[in-house]
Amino acid sequence: MRSMSQLMESITQLATEKPKANASSVLPQSKGSTILVTPTLASDADNRCPLCNDNWAIPAGGWNDPWRTCECVERENKRRRMRFAEVPAELKGHKINDFDLSLYQTPQSRQLATNAKRMAANYVKNYPECAKLGKGLYLYSEMPGSGKTRLAVSIANALWDKYSISVGFMSTIDLLQRIKATFNKNDMNVEKQSQEQLIKTVCAAELFIFDDIGTEKPTDWVEEMMFHIINSRLTQLKPTIFTSNCATEHLTYAEKLKQRIAKMTIPVPFPNESVRMSLMRSENEQLQIKLLGVM
Repeated sequence: MRSMSQLMESITQLATEKPKANASSVLPQSKGSTILVTPTLASDADNRCPLCNDNWAIPAGGWNDPWRTCECVERENKRRRMRFAEVPAELKGHKINDFDLSLYQTPQSRQLATNAKRMAANYVKNYPECAKLGKGLYLYSEMPGSGKTRLAVSIANALWDKYSISVGFMSTIDLLQRIKATFNKNDMNVEKQSQEQLIKTVCAAELFIFDDIGTEKPTDWVEEMMFHIINSRLTQLKPTIFTSNCATEHLTYAEKLKQRIAKMTIPVPFPNESVRMSLMRSENEQLQIKLLGVM
């Protein structure tokens, strides 16, 4: 049995503990870039815990152990373990169940979207088994705006809610640009350290989403860097989700890299139909009605 002083000591230690410095907190930031971030403490927010008022202990009613740790402490621990990327604002909070199949115009497109949605839900359901095998998903279609990124982020949200895993998200172009930004001609030690930190963060995430792989300009440096990162995740059995405008066999990478991507993912074909414009028109129509004051 823990005494009240022991309980409060452990809670106070958690409350005062500062997150350790990591690649996401020390990397140089630039406006509009997509980076990994560490969330703030729940107690920093306006909403306090209704049970303990952010004291993190509540009466237990027992004689020998009158206090117990509030459930909000475990929620805070989960938040501290979370490493989620800054996804586009329009995609935050999306759920798999909200993936709207009616936006697709043709029966063929709706069937492909239905299959993709079903596979996404079942991937979340079977994630522990997939994770043991290091298996992710490869969402692809030739048409930009077909919903690939939206569903990929929805999968990440579901995995975080269900399993509290650390997740990373970054477009491939943003990742490569961020790595290049670590170059420092005047100090090779600074360059090596910051580049190593960034790559380590991407390789270590329990799940990482590479958005729009294949849109980057192919060079020897790009090939070498992507091979290093993807091969590292493959050998560590780290599940990875890719979105792309082409199938794996049509990527402009060398065969050894394409084979690794194919090995670590399950292909999920998407409709060759854009729903981005449909969503835009729907949003504009709703706002137009409000602005005109039409009920």
